[in-house]
Amino acid sequence: MQPTFDLFFVLLSLFGGAQAIFLAVTLLTIKRGNRMANRIFAAFLTTLSIPLLTGVAYHTEYVLNFPHLIKIEAPLIFIFGPLFFLYVKALTSRGFIFEKRRLFHFVPFAIYTAYLLPFYLQSKTAKINYWTTTARLHELPWQLHIESVLGISHFLVYMVLTARLLINHARTIKESFASIEKINLVWIRNLMIGLGMIWAFSFVMHAFEAQWMIHIIGLVVVGMIFYMGFKGLTQPEIFSPEEERQPALKYARTALAPDKAGAYLQKLLHVMGTEKPFTDSNLSLQKLARKLSMQSHHLSQIINERLQKNFFELINSYRVEEAKKQLADPAKRHLNIAEIGFEVGFNSLSAFYTAFKNHAKMTPAQFRKQADALQQ
Repeated sequence: MQPTFDLFFVLLSLFGGAQAIFLAVTLLTIKRGNRMANRIFAAFLTTLSIPLLTGVAYHTEYVLNFPHLIKIEAPLIFIFGPLFFLYVKALTSRGFIFEKRRLFHFVPFAIYTAYLLPFYLQSKTAKINYWTTTARLHELPWQLHIESVLGISHFLVYMVLTARLLINHARTIKESFASIEKINLVWIRNLMIGLGMIWAFSFVMHAFEAQWMIHIIGLVVVGMIFYMGFKGLTQPEIFSPEEERQPALKYARTALAPDKAGAYLQKLLHVMGTEKPFTDSNLSLQKLARKLSMQSHHLSQIINERLQKNFFELINSYRVEEAKKQLADPAKRHLNIAEIGFEVGFNSLSAFYTAFKNHAKMTPAQFRKQADALQQ
């Protein structure tokens, strides 16, 4: 049989696979940033490229010329989830190390590879016969349907685990940073949505033999690879080397006496009111602790226990109060709202509007209009 040729699908898959490999190589050669996370992400992109490239061979049936490629991508369904999870773990954990114990994440991949080993060891003729009599005609045995369900279930478990990491990450960065727009990892959540779409489309395609969906899957995968590469390369460090050397201690072990905690609280409130360190758009818990000459975990404890807030909430509340003063000040009438937002410490207009509305229950423009009415 003459191999078929769908130019759009072939070009799309080849472009996506090549792009994934290029990004993987780029990540491996970058010497800055979180190198462990980059290595794991490079592995994820590489494994993502394999189904794209083998898909070209399957779709055109050129796989008959290279029958040992048949099913080579099959075990990867058990590796995407663990690699993605470990990538997010490396991004969000201080001093992440790929220890041997983490290899247990790849046990299902190893088991399935071992299960397929008898097939891999078959001759070219046997594999061609399998392709022409079973796989190409989509007469899939019931075992393959079970394997697909197990693979998708395995992936979904890791998406849940990754979601838990993101929730903990969001809580952690608000304990240490006042500006989180560049490190909030919302893009990881978007990637999870994209991955979920790919797996859902793949399941429908195989379950109902809707082969036309392969083009949609290809578009989503290629778009996601481009998005992952851009975001992965531009994501800044979440934890500085200094923060990694000084991990936060459990409050129960800090032995911070009540009178000392009270003195620290008064010092914090005094400095916040007189020196206004919150106007520094890059202010962090570490930086403020150094300014106050106290340990960062003591400062975090005071903010959490005495003020019932996290660092992010505290700093932004001060910024909003300072913005209110400037918005109501006739002498500041020449400044537009964005200028005031940047002046009080916010590093983006969207962050300013969100924080202001959360604290004041109205937008900065509405507050200024209300203040102008009261002054007339």
